[in-house]
Amino acid sequence: DGTVVTMADQRWNTYIDCGGLDTIISASKDNGKTWEYTYANYLGDNGDVYEGDFVDGKKNGKGKYTSFDGSYYEGEFKDDLRHGKGKLVTSDGGVYEGEFEKGVKSGQGKYSYPNGDIYEGGFLGDLRHGEGKYVWANGETYTGEFANGNMNGYGIYTWPTGRASYTGYFKDGVIVVVED
Repeated sequence: DGTVVTMADQRWNTYIDCGGLDTIISASKDNGKTWEYTYANYLGDNGDVYEGDFVDGKKNGKGKYTSFDGSYYEGEFKDDLRHGKGKLVTSDGGVYEGEFEKGVKSGQGKYSYPNGDIYEGGFLGDLRHGEGKYVWANGETYTGEFANGNMNGYGIYTWPTGRASYTGYFKDGVIVVVED
């Protein structure tokens, strides 16, 4: 059908990209007149590894980026940034599964903290934002509004000890007492 495929290992300019080694796969559907490039992987000198789709020399599409510290992101990329749905595992054991926009957690997602706490709900700019539910490892829960990473707005806080729950307003993570 006129498709030509080639592969090569390429060491880039060591001054600009720290000497990373890339495997490049190219395909031409018109007997070599025009080429479409895909970088199958990127091996940085710092130990980072990227395996996935590249378009115009940038991470675009699906891929997995593993950092030298063991943390990794697997999911969708756009213009070298996490963008779309994906899973981020941090070096300390935290796990986020959800939506990203321009490299940060944004949209709906679930974050499981290394200490056993779990938050599920909205994110904006890497922070808890919008409607969500936070469950502490000790059994306490908060369901309600978040802003700037904290309980902000109307919500329900429940203690696991059988103590009555609080329903009302919060500001920066603290109960707001409204006097009549």
